Amino acid sequence: MVLGVSDVIKLYEVVTTFTKQVFDKFEADDWVKRANRYYREGIDDLALICLDKTIEMNNSDNEKRSQLYLLKGDLFTSRGMYLFKNDVECKVSFEASIIEFEKSIKIDPFNSVAWMGKGFSQLMLALQANEDAKSDYYTYEAIFSIEAGLGVLQDSVPYMDLESNLWGLKGAAYYMIGKFDEGDKCFKKENVDIQISKSP
Repeated sequence: MVLGVSDVIKLYEVVTTFTKQVFDKFEADDWVKRANRYYREGIDDLALICLDKTIEMNNSDNEKRSQLYLLKGDLFTSRGMYLFKNDVECKVSFEASIIEFEKSIKIDPFNSVAWMGKGFSQLMLALQANEDAKSDYYTYEAIFSIEAGLGVLQDSVPYMDLESNLWGLKGAAYYMIGKFDEGDKCFKKENVDIQISKSP
């Protein structure tokens, strides 16, 4: 099954909701404020340079570095969404986002938002895959990442609606591989606000 454009946009809006909350945490950091400004203006390259500078300056602060890698992952995710029709560049951007999310997770394995971002990017790679086997591989990888995010949720930094959106993302992944009953179970979890249509 292929998710429709409106379904993908709904899922992407969920992921970027949490990025804003992470950016807000760094309100006092001048480099991150610049990165946020460039991010909102769609100037990804300059935003990435600003984040790299902040990571360099905060080499000993693991909590902050984990959040900064999360922001870098989201910037690459945004780029991938923008380039969605360009298969090669889109794939490269989502692969780059996964690398950044993994850096965040390596520092803080309890960062549910990073697990969610990784799962979303894996789902996008599944949509881009030309072969069913590759699509299924990325989808199962996404399910693993989302389940990891749910598994560490109680130890994660609290974000509004994070649990319900992880369940919604997991439901969408099950729909992509035709496991509608499993997907429906995810959507029926309390407060899930993502609904994916069964028709492509």
